[in-house]
Amino acid sequence: MVLGTEGLPPREAAWRLVTASWISHAVRAMAVLGLADQLANGPLTAGELAAAIDADPVATADLLRALAGLGLLQHDEVGRARLTPVGEVLRADVPGSLRPAALAIMAPFAEQARHELAEAVRTGAAVFPRVHGQGFWEYLAAHPEADALFDAAMTSGADMRARALLATRDLAGLGTLVD
Repeated sequence: MVLGTEGLPPREAAWRLVTASWISHAVRAMAVLGLADQLANGPLTAGELAAAIDADPVATADLLRALAGLGLLQHDEVGRARLTPVGEVLRADVPGSLRPAALAIMAPFAEQARHELAEAVRTGAAVFPRVHGQGFWEYLAAHPEADALFDAAMTSGADMRARALLATRDLAGLGTLVD
């Protein structure tokens, strides 16, 4: 099962699935605010982080508690937040950083189209053009920031997707593979 729902009572398992997007939104907020980059040099208090990112200290503390609950941060004995190994991969400066993926996957333009998934299932038609007035690739061509974000996200997860593909398929006889 996904999201640790195995063995849970059905209502609790369903609740975890219903609220799962909260996790992605918290991770995206961490990426948008650059919290992993701020914590790269060591632990900081919520107040110190809030000052560094020009944010509300109480709201910052709330987000830090949520991120700690997700295993991205830990708090030391005096309440300072520090990155865990999982949080480290959201730093912009680490090889294979997943920060671009955290920014792109939950980007507002992508989320707007995902909100129409039920309509896509009903009609069998792509909803991105209806939501944005143009196809996905045309949208990216017209929005350079979204295009750069998408490219960075695809690059950031390429190694994981390649390992998953190689673990499930024998590609030994293949000379070239194009995505």
